[in-house]
Amino acid sequence: MINLLNCAQYQPVPQQNIDSILKLLIVEDVLADVELMILALETAEIKFTYDTVDNLKDCEQLLQSKSYDAVLADYRLPQFTAYQVLELVQQSAQEIPLILVTGSLGEEAAVDCIKAGMTDYVLKERLFRLPMVLTRTLEEFALRRQQKAAIVRIQQHAQQQAIINRIVQAMRESLVLDDVLKSTVDALHEALKPSRCFISQPDTQKEMWVNHVSAATINREDCIGVKCFLYPHYKEAFQQGKIIVINRHDPNVPLALHDLIKRWSVNSVLIAPLVYQQTLLGGIVLQQCDRDRIWTDDEISLLQAISGQCAIAIHQAQIFHQLQQQTQWEKTLNQIARSLNSSLDPEYILQEIVRLTGECFDVDRVMIYALENEQIKITREWRSSEEIASLLGYTTPLSEWMASINFSPYKVF
Repeated sequence: MINLLNCAQYQPVPQQNIDSILKLLIVEDVLADVELMILALETAEIKFTYDTVDNLKDCEQLLQSKSYDAVLADYRLPQFTAYQVLELVQQSAQEIPLILVTGSLGEEAAVDCIKAGMTDYVLKERLFRLPMVLTRTLEEFALRRQQKAAIVRIQQHAQQQAIINRIVQAMRESLVLDDVLKSTVDALHEALKPSRCFISQPDTQKEMWVNHVSAATINREDCIGVKCFLYPHYKEAFQQGKIIVINRHDPNVPLALHDLIKRWSVNSVLIAPLVYQQTLLGGIVLQQCDRDRIWTDDEISLLQAISGQCAIAIHQAQIFHQLQQQTQWEKTLNQIARSLNSSLDPEYILQEIVRLTGECFDVDRVMIYALENEQIKITREWRSSEEIASLLGYTTPLSEWMASINFSPYKVF
């Protein structure tokens, strides 16, 4: 035990290096040595709180239950050594330095301690070095954490870019919209690990329906074809293309949503609207059901990037579909024109018209009807298969026909 603190050799530690109050764990069985360590740190004007232990059991309990900035430990204690303390620090998953404060330590032993993972050492007869060693060690660990965090961010960015590239590549390889959207939700589910991932799209009545659900979504079959119950309450945000974050405990969640959120066991939601040139094309919805999830900025950025690409893909697919339709219609009109020119038989011409029209629009039945004396009569018919019931020759009053199909034969399109 050393009874003197060599204050004459003390050099003040720059205050800016330690801004917050440090939490220290001191592993020492000699109370006088603990007091000398405390005095050395207080003399250097370092702000700190501390716990002291002299056995492994208490040391393990504190490391598991509390967080520390550093551990100061004697090299050899009555029942254990600093190596066992180091193991407890490593098991606690706290990335903090362990500094030896010991009476004597040979050069070979010091090298072995550093190799094992201890950060530095201070001899008890030179405790004036403790504040500087502690400060330098904490700065090194802070820099190490920053470097690790930077590496993690780079890896996350690379992973996100890889996901975006994979989705964009899939979009470029196919103009089949169903394939594009399916690959998008599957890739997003794999990357962000939500409970549910799906894309909802509006119908002609501006109602939003769930159309594409990732393969890994829980209760997947129950989600397909369901109306998106979130859309009516966040319609304005959807239209403006704003990211929507919902947490079931958020007091701003509309009361009308509470029962629906509970019924679907939803805790957290992240939505990226699909908007292209101010036109709402749908939304990508992520739901977390097993816990309250705080969506990170990186996750939100990833979803935004993918939603932008997805909106472009939907727009391009729609244009491609329109071009295909237009091409098919022109082909059908040309075939009808050739039929008209190739025959003078009206029966043949009318039958060709219904056939070509049915094949063009991919429907089950096409009919030509006549209107006589307020009666509707089916005079020509084409069916996609014999399994479709024939209506040829069917006659019904005009009023009943109009009521049954909500259609006026006089209406011009």
